[in-house]
Amino acid sequence: MRHSRFFIVIVLILSMAQANAGLYSFAKSYGGGNYDYNTPIVAVTLAKQADYVSMTLIIVSKQADPVERAAELKEFQNTIVTEAQKRKGIEIFQGTLSLSASASKWLDSRTSEARVKVLAKLDKDTDVYDCVKRIRQFIVSIKWPEKCDHSLGEIQLAIKAPDQYRGEILKKIAEDVKYIKSTMNFVGKITISGLENAVQIRQIDDKNVQLYIPYTMTFELESAQ
Repeated sequence: MRHSRFFIVIVLILSMAQANAGLYSFAKSYGGGNYDYNTPIVAVTLAKQADYVSMTLIIVSKQADPVERAAELKEFQNTIVTEAQKRKGIEIFQGTLSLSASASKWLDSRTSEARVKVLAKLDKDTDVYDCVKRIRQFIVSIKWPEKCDHSLGEIQLAIKAPDQYRGEILKKIAEDVKYIKSTMNFVGKITISGLENAVQIRQIDDKNVQLYIPYTMTFELESAQ
């Protein structure tokens, strides 16, 4: 009897999206309760309480000269970081800087801006509302330059150093493969790809997140003909 091979491919997730590989990883915006269909569906996740609540701070310079705008934004970003170091439980993640090379007027689309994330420590005795209050109090306490305006944007949950959980997630994925083999009486080859992806997070509720690695699991079976 001749043996031939055929393939049954079960795709658990096709996404190869990359998370922020830096010090923090941020979940989707808090509130609304709507499911994000762009978020990958994975079989294996790890539930953890978030380390921080984050709010995006948008800083806009109204200086007419582009060189002065850039200098002011840089200086004020440094000021915010310095002030945060004086506040227990407040940290700063410096984000994007958008600079216009031409002279601009206030509210012109070419206005230069900087975005930073202000993080408040979240623990078992605090909630999102407590953290948002602390962030707002911190922002109010800062002395703002006359030609610099600001606004607070989206609220997010954040995990510090998410890659510290990589080993735990990989262990759960290995256990899942073992479970599939035993319950399905599977005989063949299982290939997993995508494990090099950064650890990502998504929000469960107002304090907790799921950590996961986007991966693809492929089952290769043999059939006698």
